[in-house]
Amino acid sequence: MEAGLKVSVQIEGDGRAGPTVETILYRVAREALLNTVKHARSRRAWIHLRALDEELAMEVGDDGIGFETADMLGPGADRFLGLISMRERVESAGGTWTLHAAPGRGTRIQIRVPTEDVDPGREASLATSDRA
Repeated sequence: MEAGLKVSVQIEGDGRAGPTVETILYRVAREALLNTVKHARSRRAWIHLRALDEELAMEVGDDGIGFETADMLGPGADRFLGLISMRERVESAGGTWTLHAAPGRGTRIQIRVPTEDVDPGREASLATSDRA
């Protein structure tokens, strides 16, 4: 990444997900790291990916300034479109998305998705839809 951000990546387990799920995980990680560079004033970020029985777990986090998650619901919530897009991508693949953030305490996004791809009829729109 840029701006002196140190990113560590840890991968545990074997196996691969379907191509749509891999694309979703890649885009979520990319968006989270871009948010870190743009907003978090962070020096360190991480991606931790674990292969579990029939799902993948991914955490993307930073040691930045964090924010109040309640702000996502009030006026000015359009500032959080990237986070909302991440959640929608994960949920559309049958996964779960959890956000942990607080002022002065950084941000962590935890994701769990099944390793199998979603319905093939939805695959093209999920993989190609991209919000910046």
